[in-house]
Amino acid sequence: SWVEQTGSALSALYGAAGRIHDPEMTRLLLEAGANPNDGESLYHSIESPDLACTRLLLGAGARMEGPILCKMLDFDRIDGLRFLLSRGASPNEGSSALGLPLIHAIKRRRSTAHVELLLEQGADPRVKTQDGVSAYRLALRLGLPEVAELLRRSGAVEPLSEEEQFV
Repeated sequence: SWVEQTGSALSALYGAAGRIHDPEMTRLLLEAGANPNDGESLYHSIESPDLACTRLLLGAGARMEGPILCKMLDFDRIDGLRFLLSRGASPNEGSSALGLPLIHAIKRRRSTAHVELLLEQGADPRVKTQDGVSAYRLALRLGLPEVAELLRRSGAVEPLSEEEQFV
C-alpha cells in the first residue's frame, strides 16, 4: 500500500481532486479545511480535461510549484497551459525528473503555439536538457523545424556542424 511504501497516506482531497476529479467533493473538502498544498492534489487535478478541481484548489490557495507546467504539457491542451500561466505558474520552473517546461514541451512535441506561449510568458529560450543539449538543438533533433525557427528568432540560435545541418 501507499502508506507502507512511503510512511504517509494520501489525502482525501487528492482522491477527490486528483483521482476522481469531482469538483463538488473537492469544494466540500476545501470548505471543511482540507489543505490544498498536500503535494499531490493540484498536480494530479490537471489530468482531467475539465480544470474545475484545479480552479477550486488554486482558489483555496494551492501553490503552483515544481513541475506543474510540465504536467500540463503532458497533455495537448493549450488552454490549460494558458490558464496556469495566467495564474502565475513560472515557465522557468520545473523538476529534476521532468526538466524545464520549454524542454518538456519540445520532448512532448507540443505545437509552436505552446512554445510561443511559453516564450511570451518569459521562458528562457536558451535552456538546456540535463545532458546539456539546447532547446534549439533538441527541436532540430526531434524534427521540429518550426519550433527551432521560433527559438532561433527568440535568440537561441547556435552554430551547427555540417553533420547537424545535413541531418
